Amino acid sequence: MSNNLAIEVARVSDGDATKRMLLIADEPSCQFLNHLQISFCIGEPLVLSREQFADNKELQAITQLAGRTIRQIYLKENSNNSKGICYSRQIASVENRNVPLPLFDYLDIYQGSHNEGPLNRLDFAKIAEVAQNHFRVVSSKDLGTLLGPDVEKHFAAREEALTRLEALASRILEGSTTQRQVLDQEYLEKSRVQEDAHKLKMDGLEEQHNRRLEAISARELELDKKLKELDDRSSTHVRRELREKLKEAIKSENRLKFTRETGTRRWAVVIGYALILLFTGIPAIYFLMNDPGGTWNPWHFGRQVALSISFLATAGFFVRWLNAWAEKSSAEEFRLKQMEIDIDRASWLVELLFESRRDQGEELPIDLVHQLSKNLFGVAGNEQSEANAADTLATALLTSASGLKFSLPGGLGEIAFDGKGIKKLEKKSIPNE
Repeated sequence: MSNNLAIEVARVSDGDATKRMLLIADEPSCQFLNHLQISFCIGEPLVLSREQFADNKELQAITQLAGRTIRQIYLKENSNNSKGICYSRQIASVENRNVPLPLFDYLDIYQGSHNEGPLNRLDFAKIAEVAQNHFRVVSSKDLGTLLGPDVEKHFAAREEALTRLEALASRILEGSTTQRQVLDQEYLEKSRVQEDAHKLKMDGLEEQHNRRLEAISARELELDKKLKELDDRSSTHVRRELREKLKEAIKSENRLKFTRETGTRRWAVVIGYALILLFTGIPAIYFLMNDPGGTWNPWHFGRQVALSISFLATAGFFVRWLNAWAEKSSAEEFRLKQMEIDIDRASWLVELLFESRRDQGEELPIDLVHQLSKNLFGVAGNEQSEANAADTLATALLTSASGLKFSLPGGLGEIAFDGKGIKKLEKKSIPNE
């Protein structure tokens, strides 16, 4: 049983045959075929290794040949064995010019001898399939030899036309492949540009969307804040406004001004006291200055004493009344000041109670509230009895004097008191507290 396979293939040019053999060598199932031998009708064969396939200029020039001068193209494992693929053709020479030539070329698949490590069935079938795919296989035998010289010429011309058509189709296919690659590259480039533009647009839209979301979130926060302010206005803000209004009312310039009726009554009292002082003081001074002197006159002495006592008593009551009025005015002033402070204290205490209830959920201890609200809006101070104005004036005069002397009216003489007498008089004049 033969270990080789012979396939009849359509005739092609030298360049086309060389290209197809190189394509076969690039197939994955033929990577072990590393030796190429090209034999021409004359001269020595061209022998190349796989590393030289891409850089050998003579091989590149052979792939461009359109003639038929190559007898054999042998692609095998190495130079020492026959395992591989061999493309061969018969070429007419001077000696056998009259010998009819076949219309086909031959493609032989060699399995290799037993000593060379022959190909197994699967590898052999794979390289045979690859070879048949790259060369057009024919089924008829030598039609020119069977049908005569005329038919041989016809078939030769037909074969040449087919060869040219195959070459043209191959070039068209290569051009189409190249053009398709160019179009694919343009399409990929255009798709990449469109994808980049789309991505850029989507990034811009996403950024715009995020900005709008942030603006909406900020607006919602602002609305929530305003709503909270409106809700709180019924308690904290309104309470603070009322506190400020109360403080402004307390600080007002007209807070201590009297009404017209009160002012009228006050001036009536002042005028009354002034008239009494005039009617008692002027006569007392007049009679004191115009004392006739000499003899004792009880009428003159009694009149002088009565006028003097009336004047001093009226002056004492008037001073006491003015003192009481001034004390009440100053007490009211201090009360308003204290009320202003108590308003701030009360407002702070109320806010503290609300914050404790809102934040901690519980009330402040009642003892602490009592301590914090102690003396709020209360009247502080001890009530003391008011001293008589005349007694106060007399006490001041007696305690500050080292001696006291009175002139009796009418030139009757003088009354004098030393320090001890003043102290005795002071004990009798000043009431015990």
